[in-house]
Amino acid sequence: MSWTDGVEYTAQDQALAAVLNTLKGNLDYLHLPNYAEYRHPGTGSDYTTTVDAGQDIDGTNFNLALTTYGNPALVMAVFHGIFNCSSGSSSVRVNMVNSDDVISFAGRNLYSNYSTEMTENTLGMGWIQWFLVPPGVHHFKAIWGIYGGGTATLQVKSRPYMGVWEL
Repeated sequence: MSWTDGVEYTAQDQALAAVLNTLKGNLDYLHLPNYAEYRHPGTGSDYTTTVDAGQDIDGTNFNLALTTYGNPALVMAVFHGIFNCSSGSSSVRVNMVNSDDVISFAGRNLYSNYSTEMTENTLGMGWIQWFLVPPGVHHFKAIWGIYGGGTATLQVKSRPYMGVWEL
């Protein structure tokens, strides 16, 4: 669904079906949510990483595209899952990035720029991030790494979830 620019009217114009349908479509756009989401089905192998820099958790499924229209839009990104650390001295660092934005994409440097960090062995974690984006197609990814060595795991049985909404 998208926004359609309106038409300039004069005093004697008649309301045509096409004009009314454009108006209806624009009202729908304003009142229906513009979003993309993915919920893992909960089957298959857990996600794991031993890399300390920002790796895609799943470059296919946790890589959501959202098209915004008109003025810059505020986008809310949400992620939830159960993470494990193989060592008590390690921490799992996770982030969501807008891969169209050079600044937030630099968040792949997880040493200093990450949204959330888990240091316990098993922890259910959910977080929200905000992005201000111009009109267009934007791709949001969930990335992670393990700091301090070891293995980080995201359990698929917890049915990890990621969603993005234009607000």
